[in-house]
Amino acid sequence: MFFTTHRPSSNQKTDWQSVFSCLLLVLSCSVASCGGATAGGGARASTWPAGAPSHANAPRGLGATSLERLDEIHATRHFCQTGPEVAVARGRALLASAGVTEAATRPNPTLLGAHDRSLTGERDHETVVGIEIPISLGGKRGLMKSAAAARQAQIELESSHQRLVAALSFRRAFVRASLARARLDVLQAQQDAYEFLVKKLERLEGSGENAQLDRDRLLVEAELSAAGRVSHELELTSQMAWLETVLDASVELTAELGELGGAAPPADGRTPATNPAVAALEKAAEASRIEADAARRKRVPDVDLFAGYRVVGSEASETGHGFSLSLSVPLTLFDHGQAEAQRAEARAAIASAKLGQTERQSRAERQAARQRLTAIAQTMPRLKKAVELAKKTENGAQRLYLAGEGELLAVMQATRSRTELELLLIELAGARADAIMTLVKARGRFAETELGAACNGAAP
Repeated sequence: MFFTTHRPSSNQKTDWQSVFSCLLLVLSCSVASCGGATAGGGARASTWPAGAPSHANAPRGLGATSLERLDEIHATRHFCQTGPEVAVARGRALLASAGVTEAATRPNPTLLGAHDRSLTGERDHETVVGIEIPISLGGKRGLMKSAAAARQAQIELESSHQRLVAALSFRRAFVRASLARARLDVLQAQQDAYEFLVKKLERLEGSGENAQLDRDRLLVEAELSAAGRVSHELELTSQMAWLETVLDASVELTAELGELGGAAPPADGRTPATNPAVAALEKAAEASRIEADAARRKRVPDVDLFAGYRVVGSEASETGHGFSLSLSVPLTLFDHGQAEAQRAEARAAIASAKLGQTERQSRAERQAARQRLTAIAQTMPRLKKAVELAKKTENGAQRLYLAGEGELLAVMQATRSRTELELLLIELAGARADAIMTLVKARGRFAETELGAACNGAAP
């Protein structure tokens, strides 16, 4: 077949109907292509859930992946640096500094002026203008300065202890959230094991009533495992909400059970580090004893010295000029500070008693926590070996059952045993973290250098 090209002659008329048809076809294709692009864009947009923002417009909130997620150590340090306890400690430090300033401030002198004039008889007049200065002779002011300095140290140590307690509370919440996540993973593994066997049984065609009964049993166990996860999911959700609200940042829970609670503080030597709570009580007792000594100094009275300019005159004589001196000495016959001294001595006795009580309690908590850590360290390897053996037993029971050589009850028992052992391992890790934080509280500081002055120091 031959194809020939028809060329219109130059004198042929233009077919305007054909031209119009071509233009209409071009316009239709253009509209169709634009509509197809729009439809394609709509199809791509429909892959997003309703109301969900695109990646370009995703909010940079707590769950944004572009933000750094803080682990246990860095989250605790961030809490110590930015938590509300920092502002409270700073306010208490300012209050203690004001007490020192008050004790070091000398009493103000008094400006006195008097004018006497007689109205009858020989009219005379007298004018005295001067300054009255209080003078301390018993040394009470110096003692009160020392007592204020001791009170300042006491308040700073109490603030340090309160910051440590708040950091421990935050870290315990972090540990609880990590434990809840670990329990969820274990229960999810149990549920996955049951669902895996269910799918295996569903693939077997015409396997009989026994397989159907086994499938129903596995479905029931899977539902029981799913129901047991509810409380742990609620615990995890609430703890995560609390942590991220307090921090105003995202957190990354601790996945390794052996790292929960951080490193155990080293055993102190013969002279253990002083707990801030114990040191604060020592300063409280010291300040009260100084205040009692200052109160007893009231036996030596504080005098008031007056010095002024005196003018005396009358109508019949010239005006005389001179000076005026006076000394005011109170007699400490009845009140010589005995009641104030007794109250201060009582406060010192109470602080000393609390000091002994706190030291004994701290020592007992350290010994108990050390014993718990020793027992956990001895039990943990044995329990880990038991978990590995339980996993092997579970895998073997599954293989035998799928090969038709084992019973479903053996598989279910092996799965339960493995789950219970893993949950016990999690509980043991939680007990280890609790013992570590008990040691930290009794010791008065964290073992990690990253926390350092952020959580162990006084108010910034």
